[in-house]
Amino acid sequence: MHSVTMSIPFADDDMCKLIEPQAPPPSKRFEVLRRLHDAGVPVGVMVAPIIPGLNDQDIPAIIRGAAECGASSAGLSTSAPFG
Repeated sequence: MHSVTMSIPFADDDMCKLIEPQAPPPSKRFEVLRRLHDAGVPVGVMVAPIIPGLNDQDIPAIIRGAAECGASSAGLSTSAPFG
């Protein structure tokens, strides 16, 4: 069985629009997760990138929202400088 993991870096549509103006807002991404889950496709969420001081406080809300949409897995990725 295939699965889908969707990246959701922000919990708030307005903040997302400021940072990722061409990307779908979180509300649409959560809707896609729910629709896929309802269709029987296993879904998960990837909180990425995590930008300290900008969206790290959104992690609990994103994971909670994804779980409410049927996500059974979660992961994260930080953006940290090398060196």
